[in-house]
Amino acid sequence: MSAWQKEPWQAHDSWWAVEEWLELLALSSEPEELLGILSNLPKNFIGPRRLERVLNGLKNSPAPGADEVLLQLAELVPGLDHNPAWLEAALAQSSEAMLEACVAILWDPSRAAKVDLHHPAGKAFVAKLACMFSTDATARAGLLAKLGTTLAAPVQRLLARVVLEMADDDDLLLAYMSILSNDQQPPHYLYELIKHRVTDSVPLDAAGSTYEIVPSSAAALRRRLFEMVLYDRQRDRMARGLLVWIDDHRDRYGRPDDEPRHPWLASDAPWPIVEQPQDLMPS
Repeated sequence: MSAWQKEPWQAHDSWWAVEEWLELLALSSEPEELLGILSNLPKNFIGPRRLERVLNGLKNSPAPGADEVLLQLAELVPGLDHNPAWLEAALAQSSEAMLEACVAILWDPSRAAKVDLHHPAGKAFVAKLACMFSTDATARAGLLAKLGTTLAAPVQRLLARVVLEMADDDDLLLAYMSILSNDQQPPHYLYELIKHRVTDSVPLDAAGSTYEIVPSSAAALRRRLFEMVLYDRQRDRMARGLLVWIDDHRDRYGRPDDEPRHPWLASDAPWPIVEQPQDLMPS
């Protein structure tokens, strides 16, 4: 179709009026009407950037079918679910279908790689997953099962943020260790997470401007790491480096009264281990 054959609304300076109308339709009681309209538009008019006002409308839509419209829009417009605006709209709809869609993003390497962890939508996405894995027994069981499998780098990257969000969850932290190996440098966030588990920051004033770092018990974590040192040839050096790092923090901040110096005395294996893999220590 040549330029002079286009409808008036297709002109670059007139599309805004169509966007406003589509946004109002998204906010209506029947947002599913959008699907038929958008599917009949030229493909270049329904790209991810063109639909941000529609997504804003669906984000604030009170209609019960808004979540299903979002999911079908992602199928209609390739790449739409990579747009932070789509993710924000999806997170605003806390239906079971939308939670399942969030989990699907987590386990899909190509989609997980597109989540911008510095964008508010990415941070909200991580918080939503962490809350779900904390409160939903079925979702949690699925997470722990996945942690026993080989996971692609983009999935590990996203999971790392979820684990950080659930920093007090010992079971999850111990399970997460299984995806690490001697072949990779332990990521810096892992040391931050373990530091959170082996120490506490106690405020010294009401404003919280000063605080004291005190030790907190991490007996279960240290035993699991020691088991890796003894029996897991894929992760023994990594685990040893983390144990040495924990003991270094014990030297700095003290050791809890209820935490034995030996990670697993019943194993009859010596501790400390003389060889300390300095290459695994954080800089």
